[in-house]
Amino acid sequence: MPKRKKVIVSSGEESEFGPSDEERSSSSEESTARTLRSRPKTRVISKRKVGDQGPSRVPMNPIMTPSKDDIIHDHAAVGVTGAVQSTYLNPYKRCSQECRSIVDSVLQKKETSSTAGSNRKKSFSKHRNEYGNPDKGTTGMHRIFVTPLTDYKWQLDNVLVGTTKNKDLLKVSKHRSRYTSYKERTKNGRKGCSARRTFKYGYQYAPNASQHLYMLTKSTYIAIQLKKWTRIFMNAICSIKSSDCIRCLARFEKLLKYHLLGTSDVLPQPTVDYMKSWGDGPMIEHWNLFPSELQLFHPNPSEFVILKIDLVNTILQFLPTIPKTDHLVEEINACLDMAAALLDKGKPHEIHEHPSMFSDFMDVQRPKYSTLKLNKNQLGYAEMTVLDKSGSPSDIVDMEQILMIPLSNHEFVPECVVIGRTTQDALKAAYNLSHLTFNSVFLSAPRIGCSARRVYKWGYCYTPSDGKTLHIGSGDEDHAQFLKNFCRIFMGAISSLKSSYCLVKLANFEYVIREHLLSQSDVLPQPTVAYMKSWGDGPMIQHWNLYALEMQLHHPDPTRYVPLKIDLINQVLKLFSKLPNTDQLQNEINVYIDKSAALVDKSKLKPQPAENRYWKSPEDLKLRRKKFRAIELVKSGKSAGRSAKIVKLHKKTVLSHMKKIGLDSSYKPNNPGSDKYTPAELDAEAVELIRGGDSILETSKKCNIPMSALWSACEKAGVSSKFRSGSQPSTEYTDEDITRAVNEVRLQIDSIKGTAKTRGITYSVLQKACKNAQVRSAFGAGSKKKIQHD
Repeated sequence: MPKRKKVIVSSGEESEFGPSDEERSSSSEESTARTLRSRPKTRVISKRKVGDQGPSRVPMNPIMTPSKDDIIHDHAAVGVTGAVQSTYLNPYKRCSQECRSIVDSVLQKKETSSTAGSNRKKSFSKHRNEYGNPDKGTTGMHRIFVTPLTDYKWQLDNVLVGTTKNKDLLKVSKHRSRYTSYKERTKNGRKGCSARRTFKYGYQYAPNASQHLYMLTKSTYIAIQLKKWTRIFMNAICSIKSSDCIRCLARFEKLLKYHLLGTSDVLPQPTVDYMKSWGDGPMIEHWNLFPSELQLFHPNPSEFVILKIDLVNTILQFLPTIPKTDHLVEEINACLDMAAALLDKGKPHEIHEHPSMFSDFMDVQRPKYSTLKLNKNQLGYAEMTVLDKSGSPSDIVDMEQILMIPLSNHEFVPECVVIGRTTQDALKAAYNLSHLTFNSVFLSAPRIGCSARRVYKWGYCYTPSDGKTLHIGSGDEDHAQFLKNFCRIFMGAISSLKSSYCLVKLANFEYVIREHLLSQSDVLPQPTVAYMKSWGDGPMIQHWNLYALEMQLHHPDPTRYVPLKIDLINQVLKLFSKLPNTDQLQNEINVYIDKSAALVDKSKLKPQPAENRYWKSPEDLKLRRKKFRAIELVKSGKSAGRSAKIVKLHKKTVLSHMKKIGLDSSYKPNNPGSDKYTPAELDAEAVELIRGGDSILETSKKCNIPMSALWSACEKAGVSSKFRSGSQPSTEYTDEDITRAVNEVRLQIDSIKGTAKTRGITYSVLQKACKNAQVRSAFGAGSKKKIQHD
């Protein structure tokens, strides 16, 4: 693997060389202008211009050519001091003191370095001089790494981004994979990595393809921000969080993008394509961030085909030349207008509040609906009860209800919703959540408020006056959580993406809940109602909407792609088939149709492959191939020791693997053995020979059959050999022969063994007969003297 550039980031309150007078003055001006606190300065240790000579450790990427103002650090290491944090926006006037204190307590947890400036110089020089070995001088530092995900065809399709201090990435990836798989098997909906939601589509970890991204830091806070930033830039599978990390690392954005694009050769191709789509502009203003945070997903490929804007313009040039195609031109232009309107929404707007945000809330008369209550029966099973519209409030006093709050755009038109749960009054809960989230946006507190805080930059805001319950809930906390997640998925609510295990738990009630939510369409935003209807009548677990949501397939950039209905495309192709010189255009359209068909195939539920090809390391795979080679040699007739020597393995390793698969060696001295025989040959030849009087050993050698297999076949056929180890072939004998042999032993003519051999009697039979007749042989040790004495 080629050497990579290391980006080393550390945090502290002062720079390495101390603040200058100009910086002190600018800092004091900022502190007077801001009511909460000023932004600490961020400084760079060393820099050089692009034209300067010096080793550049990052390969130049043609699509990310740095400008003269870009900071390229010498010796391929970046050392940054100063607290790296987001720029605080001007706080709103009505921001409560209580919320401010909460945010301050959160911000105080950020780590700052207490090392003196001289020690920082020494530490930076150490990392700089030890470039080339990412493990030297990095003990105890946080490492950003990626673990790819493979689809059911073993193609690397996406990545996971994590942090660790362990240098063994294979071990870390395997541990996380086992833990996540265990949580998926046990159906624990709140634990495990976000990648567990992709397992139902045949995806799984690829631990041996894990890669170190060469971004290091000693600060836990900065490590978290780097991880979040990398997840957004790579579109990694994760729960969608706020994009405050982009503002936090805005000064290093070009450097980080340039650095990660230098690792494209070890990343999946879809991830590389997504990284390149960000371009050179600021990420906070790019289209890719808008569909990610607004959860605008890829249109259903069974209904729409995504075409390039240039291809659509070419189609529009051909259609006017064909008569009676005005309706097709109008439909395509309507799709282009929708794409332009969507592009206009994807621009940052000024953060504002709804007019009803800080007004005194009033209880508004709402239309009454029936209420669904999910609870457990006496047997512990879930059951759903329908409460009448005129039901008593006492029926829902202990019920945790699902809360819905609309989100309005900059023109105060409701477009999407936020789903929560509450036991108190719906309007009161909506106002409380709206105040907390709105204040956290101005205080830049990353862990305070709802997930909808990330959409404020696009001009969206809460409409708490329209908050209401969905008239569905449960007295059990787990069931209430399942209902909340179900409503978020079905309504396309703004949230952090969680596992869809709720669809499995509520499968028996899915149709009832969907009909209940659709009955309240008159009080929901129109885009939300359209999304709810797009699920159709089939099970949600098999629908495209769920696949696009869980795989984070965002809506394509309207400046480059336009979705057209599949029926419209078929009509265009039918017209073009009658025109000359349109073969190339038809082929281009068919390519995009094939891509849509491939997406439909991917969205189907599939089991994970039984064996993970990316689980073993190269060394493990090499050892595995050697074991298989040794087993083949043993089956061919070689001994275990000889096979181990040929493949350069230890004999115990081969014997252990043979025992594991239940294989016995057929090797015997001067007899290579063979396993090429059939049960018919055993019955016809070997067993008949043994029945005729041959020994098992002689028959095994003659028929080239393992002795253990021959012995098992004789037992099944009910044939016993008349030969034993150490005895000669014998004929049948009578009781008189045994009596004569016993008398010979009594007269001390010969020993029992010699008499048995002479008379052709089995030794064990003669020994038992002598014992019954109380005859002892005089040829045993000590027995001769005893007989002479008697």
